[in-house]
Amino acid sequence: MYRPWDPAILYYDYSLALGTEVDRFWRVGRWTFANVLFVLNRYLALLGTIPVIFEFFGDLPHERFHKYYTIVSQTIVIFILNVRTYALYAGNTRVIRGLVALNLVMVIVVVVIRVSQFHAVIWASLWIILLVFDLTILVLTLVKALTMRESVRYGLLRVLFRDGELFPLLL
Repeated sequence: MYRPWDPAILYYDYSLALGTEVDRFWRVGRWTFANVLFVLNRYLALLGTIPVIFEFFGDLPHERFHKYYTIVSQTIVIFILNVRTYALYAGNTRVIRGLVALNLVMVIVVVVIRVSQFHAVIWASLWIILLVFDLTILVLTLVKALTMRESVRYGLLRVLFRDGELFPLLL
């Protein structure tokens, strides 16, 4: 169901952070892989709502854009969460292997969705796998936060732990 206030809240939230973003991001001038991920994550969500609005109020087919937009945006978010968790665990290969295995299961389900006639069941399976992924990230972040709680009272790691713990709970 489309609610017209959703994009308004999204754009308002973006406008609140725009000044800080310009000062800390756009004026730096050098581009890294992290910068590209930031831009994709931030502006794909911002600009992706425009075609969705046209789907609901215009003549665009409802399924076409929204389906691909969801897959692309979720892929970017999943990649960022993988990299973030890998960094929290200081490059632990067991952690990244487990996350990659979970990601491969998600890719297989997406491929099966494309060739299957049981779309509803498989779409539900994909959302369940995404929930398992989010819970996995939450548990890994909580475990790391608990093991490092004395050494992480301030700074960037504290923010990473706080955001990593709160985000899945808000969903």
